Amino acid sequence: MERKIAAVLKPGGIYAIGEFIRQSKPGEGGIAAFTTGLYFSLTSSSGTWSIDEMEAWQKSAGLKIEKPISPMSLPGWKILIARK
Repeated sequence: MERKIAAVLKPGGIYAIGEFIRQSKPGEGGIAAFTTGLYFSLTSSSGTWSIDEMEAWQKSAGLKIEKPISPMSLPGWKILIARK
């Protein structure tokens, strides 16, 4: 999927993922990440993802990873940015 997204980006184009982050150790993500992970596991057999997993998708698409953004108003949420 990421390769398809990267293929349609113009040079310098941005692919951003906004997500509650699953932490490496259980209990580290806070209530928002836990609740989101529970919701997705119950409704879609999915869940939340770690930063490493999502950045690996972006790298495998040939994109350059930039520094994640952490909005102060939404604890546990990150915006992972990659550029073509």
